[in-house]
Amino acid sequence: MNMPLEPGIPPREIPPEKSEWRAIGITLGAAVLLGAGSCAGAILGGGHWVTSVFAFLFFACVAVFLAGLVWAFATWAQKFGRRE
Repeated sequence: MNMPLEPGIPPREIPPEKSEWRAIGITLGAAVLLGAGSCAGAILGGGHWVTSVFAFLFFACVAVFLAGLVWAFATWAQKFGRRE
C-alpha cells in the first residue's frame, strides 16, 4: 500500500557538512590566550606556589597548542589525500 506524497511538504535537504577548521581555530586561539594569561600570572605572581601553578598552566597551554597544530595538520593531510 503506497501512500501518496503530500504536495505541500518539500523534500528534506541534507544539511551542509560542518567545518572542522572552526573548532581547530578556537582550540588554537584559546590555547594562546590562556597561555599568555598564565605566563603573565607567573611573571606577576606573588608566592612560589602561585608561580608554580601558573607555570604549569602555561606548559599545559603549550601542549594544547601543539596538539591543535597536529590536529590541523592531520585534518589538512586527510583532506589533501581525498583531494577535496
